[in-house]
Amino acid sequence: MSAVVMIPTQDQTMKYYMSRTKTGMDNMAVHADAQLTGASERMERIEYNAYLAEKLGANVSDKAKTEKADAMIREMEASLDKLAEDIQAADSAYTSAKARNYIGFSDDGAGFADEIGLVPSLLCAVLVMAAAFACVFLKSFLSDKEKKI
Repeated sequence: MSAVVMIPTQDQTMKYYMSRTKTGMDNMAVHADAQLTGASERMERIEYNAYLAEKLGANVSDKAKTEKADAMIREMEASLDKLAEDIQAADSAYTSAKARNYIGFSDDGAGFADEIGLVPSLLCAVLVMAAAFACVFLKSFLSDKEKKI
C-alpha cells in the first residue's frame, strides 16, 4: 500500500493533470494500533471477570455451606442478644444497689437520752449529791458532837 496516490484531476481551465493525494494510511495504522491495544486490555478484563464469576459461582452454588453460614450468623446474633440482656441486668442491679445505698440511714434504736448518756449522767449526779449531803451531814453531826463534849 502506498501513502500517496496520483489521481487524474481537472483544473479551472478544464485541463487534466495528475494530482497527488495522501490516502491517510499512516493515520489509519496509528488508529488501528490504538484500537488493538484497547481491545487487548478489554479482553484481559473480560477474561479476569469471567474467572471471578466462575469462582464465585462455584462457591455460591453450594447450598449446604450457605445454610451453615446462615445458621452460624443466627447463633452469633442470639449469643449477642443474650449477652446484651445479661449486661443490662447487671447494670440495673448495680445501679439499683448504688441508688439504694446513696443516702444511708442507720437506726440502732438509741434515742436522744441514750445518745447524750442521760441516765448514767443523772446517776452520777445523784451519787455526787448524796456524797455531798453525807459530808455536810457528817460535818454537822461531828460539829454537834464537839459542842456537846
